[in-house]
Amino acid sequence: MRLLFVTTSALQLAPAIAFPAQSVRGAKRVSLDASHFVSGPDRRNVVADSAFDLQIRGSAPKIRDEKKDEIEIAGTFGTPVPLIGGKKKQDTAFKATVGKFEVEFSADTARTLTVTENKKPGAPPKGFKLLEPSSFKVSMAEGGDKLTFGGIDYIFDPASAGLKGVDISKAQVAKLDAATNAFVVDPKLGELEFEADESEVAFKNVKDLTGEWAVVIADGTAPPASDRRGRGW
Repeated sequence: MRLLFVTTSALQLAPAIAFPAQSVRGAKRVSLDASHFVSGPDRRNVVADSAFDLQIRGSAPKIRDEKKDEIEIAGTFGTPVPLIGGKKKQDTAFKATVGKFEVEFSADTARTLTVTENKKPGAPPKGFKLLEPSSFKVSMAEGGDKLTFGGIDYIFDPASAGLKGVDISKAQVAKLDAATNAFVVDPKLGELEFEADESEVAFKNVKDLTGEWAVVIADGTAPPASDRRGRGW
């Protein structure tokens, strides 16, 4: 049997081969080119555990960006924003009074998003008050439905004076009923979540993004959630 003589460099790499790193989020496979430290006819590739991806050819480890499939856009009220079609989700945020209004979008086809601010919104739902004093009109020239994903979010600024003493985790997203010129809170319009780490109320899986949206909170006179579901809120 032919013996291989491994240089000091190879011995330094041995721990990495013998003891592969623990699972790393987003990492792939390690490929070590042994030709760097083994000479002669026995040059061969040594492949380490697939839980870690490090290619020893002068390059750094490649770690997947968790948000590589998302694009964040800073929008301006009244200015059209071109959105691309495909798999990438695009989050367009608009600076408002106590935070940022955000539209999340992905679809097979491209769209053109325009958001305008209404500083004199309609009445909030019964038992609620406006938490953000403005409402937001969302329009898409090519239509706001047929989405891969749609979301209406509001990211609060915890330092805002308007939020002093307010439990923002109780906030909800409401949509304007054009027939009555009043906003409604309706679970059929989307799925409400509160993301504490980002101080964000997220209204996900919205079927149609177009319309006028507001951020509201119960004023103490709203009916219980069970009653709201039973009454078609």
